[in-house]
Amino acid sequence: MDFSYTKIGTIASKHGSSGNLILKVSNKNFNGLSKVNFLFIEINKKHIPFRLDNSSTFRNKSYKIKLNEVNDEYYANQLISKSVFIESDDHKDEKKETHVYSEVINFQVYSNKEKIGKIIGINENLPQQVFEINYNSKTVMVPIHKDLIIKIDKENKNIFLRIPDGLLDI
Repeated sequence: MDFSYTKIGTIASKHGSSGNLILKVSNKNFNGLSKVNFLFIEINKKHIPFRLDNSSTFRNKSYKIKLNEVNDEYYANQLISKSVFIESDDHKDEKKETHVYSEVINFQVYSNKEKIGKIIGINENLPQQVFEINYNSKTVMVPIHKDLIIKIDKENKNIFLRIPDGLLDI
């Protein structure tokens, strides 16, 4: 089977002594590691798969990652400055999801059957994408998550959201 890969960044450094690494993301269209099971690190011009055990955001456009196969400083040091890739199919799915949500810009937003405002944009530059909603002459950000989206009515240009209590007050 032939795979294609999309570069997402570079291993910038190790973090601690148990094999944790810092991944510096360079791909501005990359939306996070939540759906990624394997990272591919370029070693000797080959994409070597590493199982991603866990990840967390770390400073600006970086992630602290733990790879299953990397358990000590020695191995972690060998990966510093190496390019990191994901399968292109994974990346296309993320772009497709972003594109679907961009279709709801200018839709009226409803929460609990009450008109809240209008979607004025999609912010993709945060760890999680958010709807930018014009609410009472200010911009409020609501996370884009399937559990918060009740219904999208494309015909009438309405979107029905389950907005968590207090979020509109921030």
